[in-house]
Amino acid sequence: MSADLGPPAAASSRRAERGIAAAAVIFLLLPLLFFSSPEYREAGFLVFGIVALALGGWMPTFRTALGDRRVQAVVACLLVAEASSLAGGLRHGESAGQVLKLALAGMAGVLGTGVIVLLLLQPRWQARGAWVALALTVMLLAASLAGYFVSYAWHLELSEKSPHFNPERISVVWPTRMLGGWMGQQFWDHTNTAAYLFAVAWAVLVERLLHRPRFEKAGWTLALLLGVAIFLTASRSGWLMIALVLPFLLAGRGWQASLRVFAVLALAVGLGAAGLNLKLHLVAPPPAVATDRAAPDLVGTFHVRGMVGRGSSGRLDAYGILWKELEGDRLLGHGLAANRRPVGIQLHEHSSYLATWRAGGWVALAAHLAVLGIALQAGLDLARRGCRWPLGLAVAVFAGLLFDRSTVFRSNGSDEFLTHWLAVWIPVLARFSGAACSDAETRSGRSGSTPVA
Repeated sequence: MSADLGPPAAASSRRAERGIAAAAVIFLLLPLLFFSSPEYREAGFLVFGIVALALGGWMPTFRTALGDRRVQAVVACLLVAEASSLAGGLRHGESAGQVLKLALAGMAGVLGTGVIVLLLLQPRWQARGAWVALALTVMLLAASLAGYFVSYAWHLELSEKSPHFNPERISVVWPTRMLGGWMGQQFWDHTNTAAYLFAVAWAVLVERLLHRPRFEKAGWTLALLLGVAIFLTASRSGWLMIALVLPFLLAGRGWQASLRVFAVLALAVGLGAAGLNLKLHLVAPPPAVATDRAAPDLVGTFHVRGMVGRGSSGRLDAYGILWKELEGDRLLGHGLAANRRPVGIQLHEHSSYLATWRAGGWVALAAHLAVLGIALQAGLDLARRGCRWPLGLAVAVFAGLLFDRSTVFRSNGSDEFLTHWLAVWIPVLARFSGAACSDAETRSGRSGSTPVA
């Protein structure tokens, strides 16, 4: 883009891009690496949104994107959802200053995420962003598997202190957060968070392997290990994400691609089950103190039959409580301040879409669903041209938010807020990129020179 500009304008654009990238590292990436609580990250997300919007105007792609109909439609839906939540908050007794602050912060976060997407989709930035995402994936996967199978004593100790920790299921382990332990930061996240992050990574990775199989052996090994980790989470949500994204990954690619993907998934389940049995043997009491009780069946209890036996895990009761809570306020909700608060025995809404409804009622939920529709349609258009990874990302993320997580309209530093809007903006803004879905890539997809049909 900058090649069409005069030297001063091109230099200003490059400086703006470097400023946005630096702000993303300082205010988005580093807080995610070192702070476990969204509240610790909230200020950083807000500062980044403001900086990104201030510098984005110097980027030619930013100005071009503002005239795009899909971008305008997403922004319009955002305004509707925020306005509805603002009205709901006022109606429910929140102060004008508070509801306006939450609405503006949410808008800054959403639009700022769009700016960083525009930056990372540019040819000179995409490879850097991809390497950062890959490094994070490898770090979290390796640390989580090591924490589950090697240094598992802390699992047993932590399960006695926290009602939200299950030692039989793998959690996300952030080794970087261990450095913040003296500040009260925890180095693990919930097992459902592990399933969500690993399933998103699996969907994008497998799509890229099927489309352009660079570093094929290493890539499929990583996909296999991600599958093992998803199995070990015993999360229904993780498998739902995989099930919904598979048709988009495999459609039109022939039986060999399907055979490879299902073989990797089957092997992942087998290795996961073997690993569970090995762990059970390692932590079993020595013969001298062994009892007559049969050894627990971790595979069946938690990871197979237990996935059905757990039922809704209290979600249905919470949803019923939420329905009654919003009686008389279902059109406009209770405002964004109501989000991420307990619902019955649950710590939050356990559905990002119900969180939208709680904050802004039916009006906000309709706007939210419209945003999903816009992103999915943009992803389908790209997939028809041979570029499927934005669609796979969107399907995986949107599915993962069905029965878990919280608000994606209140910017509070949560991982669901960031990942949701990345999944929205990437397919919507990919047409302004010279790298995400390049002409050469789509031509190769049509010609059959890659596994894409």
